[in-house]
Amino acid sequence: MSVTIHRIEAIPFTLPLTRSFSYGVGVQRTCQRHVLVRVFDSDGGMGQSEITPRPAIHGETQAGATHAVRTHIAPSLVGCDIVDLENIRIRMDHLACNPTAKAGIDTALHDLLAKRAGVSLSGLLGGGPRPVPVSYMIGHVDGSAMLDEVDTVRAETGINAFKVKGGKAIRSDLARISALRRHLGDEAFLFVDANELYSEHDAHSSWVQEMARLGVAMIEEPVLRSAIAARSGFAQRCPVPVVGDDSVSDPASAVAELTRGSVHILGIKPPRSGLRRSVELISIARAFGVPCWLGSQGVTGIGTLSSAHFAAAFSSSLPYPADLGNFLRQGDDLLAQPVPLKDGMIMVPPGTGSGVEIDEDKLAHYGTED
Repeated sequence: MSVTIHRIEAIPFTLPLTRSFSYGVGVQRTCQRHVLVRVFDSDGGMGQSEITPRPAIHGETQAGATHAVRTHIAPSLVGCDIVDLENIRIRMDHLACNPTAKAGIDTALHDLLAKRAGVSLSGLLGGGPRPVPVSYMIGHVDGSAMLDEVDTVRAETGINAFKVKGGKAIRSDLARISALRRHLGDEAFLFVDANELYSEHDAHSSWVQEMARLGVAMIEEPVLRSAIAARSGFAQRCPVPVVGDDSVSDPASAVAELTRGSVHILGIKPPRSGLRRSVELISIARAFGVPCWLGSQGVTGIGTLSSAHFAAAFSSSLPYPADLGNFLRQGDDLLAQPVPLKDGMIMVPPGTGSGVEIDEDKLAHYGTED
């Protein structure tokens, strides 16, 4: 007899950030408002992950994602065979939008399947528990505050790869990158997230030319997703590789962007796309002969571990440091054991599933049920 989904839990929680940050056009993050999702099967097994709503990007909120799972998604999945991921995808897609709610359930299901198979999540995906190099994101901060933050992160974690949140003005972005390069030396891996705030004309400006001279590895989403011609024009003229993020979140958009030549690197975020769809994106990138980069969606330690397993499984397609340092900003986490980070790399847990174990006392403390 098949093993089926017995119930799905969605538990909202809020974690404090000790290092708040801003990005884009005035977006300020001071805490993590996420949702723990647990999928239970008819044999008593359980897989878990997190939902990472981003209202400014997808329109999802913590309350909305919780409601979507409890009221719409969970009732449609109860009774489904846990291995019939195609049927589960079809049923979830009957509800429009809500990408991170669906991705959280998909990842929790993969965690459950890996546990039942007695393998790690990376093993279920066809890989092994390899160390994953990590980058750390720098928000809209500059001067001594920026350099102090970088020095602290390097000293405490060994991380030497940094993503600079830019877009406010390309001139100020360049000034910050120049200061970081002087401070960190040539060995540091630096890249920029423009949050779609550059223009097509910036591609051949002296500012971007200088970014290339300073060894900027890539520019993430430089131009508005809706400006289709400008995006391809920027990518064709820019001396720095362009990485797609929200513009390539599903197979159809990834194929379109790669066909138009709008991106040189495919950005993949399992907490946004789910593990199954993220594997499809890897295959698309390989078909086009382009590398991939692993983004984070601002995950806590929960999503960090599952994303690290994905990065370990597909390391040959993900040659860049994974953007998985966000949990270092938190004042606490729900994990019973901290993320295993050493010498700038996450040591992917070798046990079964994703390795996520929740401290139930912390969940009770940080849970935000009404």
